Amino acid sequence: MKSLLNETDDRKEATAAVHRCYLWTEKAMKVREGDNEDDEDSLLRAFLSMPLIWDTGASRGLTPFRSDFIDYQEVDIVVHDISKANRVIGVGTVMYKFIDKTGQEVYLPGVAYHMPKATIRLFSPQSYLQTHGGYATVEGDKVTHHLPPSCNQKAAGLGGSEVEFPIEMSGGNIPLISGVSCT
Repeated sequence: MKSLLNETDDRKEATAAVHRCYLWTEKAMKVREGDNEDDEDSLLRAFLSMPLIWDTGASRGLTPFRSDFIDYQEVDIVVHDISKANRVIGVGTVMYKFIDKTGQEVYLPGVAYHMPKATIRLFSPQSYLQTHGGYATVEGDKVTHHLPPSCNQKAAGLGGSEVEFPIEMSGGNIPLISGVSCT
């Protein structure tokens, strides 16, 4: 087993990303439990600032926020990861707002699980692409999600929008974007 003193740069970046998520979760849990005098403001800041990971390994999206959903069905599903069991309490359609390469707002729906103890939002590109079409390209510092044209874009003879997910090199080498909440 490798000593932590000899961590690689990639491992250090991943550890830093996990640490940031842990700190965010600690803050959000304190707000939810009423341990913060600024409850509503702190929770709103946490909701607005929590990043979204473009996760090719996710079969569905994931969010800790009920507010991300535009339709919702309560469920009670236990899911297991490597170290513990987690409870999914809902499933439905989420809606996230992005800014495309031309500066226009683009709204993307996706099916997601509601797991209040999640430490991050996940977006499943394969679920979106299989349902809505389009494609994605990966470059050294970003992933570009090429969307199919909307009705308005088709009518104007335009192609679809392109949304870029910067790859967070200092945070675990993952495609990550913030400011996606709509509500």
